[in-house]
Amino acid sequence: IHRQIYTRAIDVVQLEYTVMAQCAGRFRHIPSIVFEHDVYFQSIARGLPNTRGLVQRLQARWEYLRALRYEVRELPRADRVQVCSRENRDYLESFVPELKGRVDDQFRAGIDTSSYAFKPDGREPGTMLFLGSFRHLPNQEALVWFFSEVLPLVQERRPSARLIIIGSDPPPRHSLPKTAANVELAGFVEDIRE
Repeated sequence: IHRQIYTRAIDVVQLEYTVMAQCAGRFRHIPSIVFEHDVYFQSIARGLPNTRGLVQRLQARWEYLRALRYEVRELPRADRVQVCSRENRDYLESFVPELKGRVDDQFRAGIDTSSYAFKPDGREPGTMLFLGSFRHLPNQEALVWFFSEVLPLVQERRPSARLIIIGSDPPPRHSLPKTAANVELAGFVEDIRE
């Protein structure tokens, strides 16, 4: 990072994801901004009530405490912190009050939509797409929620509806509910436009 700052005359350092917060505030006269795509310890906290098994519960609680300690220690070094929602901002500020006034909400990861051409012909009716890296805990939680809350309602009205799941490290097929007959686990793909 320091080499890039020096050789390219960088004015601002944007650090993506929580793990990069460790680099915040280490640049003289150059502001650093951390984009927390999700407040990691908040994501873990949401999943704690649903964790089954003694070992899994202990591991999840340990990971929560580890993540909380890391974020509370590292984030105040950043000049600004960006989060996706007001809920994320309020939750984060309740644990790290010194961030008040330095957390910006309502941010989303950007997608260059000009590289995706709309195709009105050749579309597959009744097909849904779930896209995301499953190394990212909120994507795992979203898929579980979709399977329990949404997919049954869709299948009730349209039994032939299909769901295609694309993303690195997808859940194993046997972990999906038995109702997931019309689900295709594509995993990682080179080009999602296909």
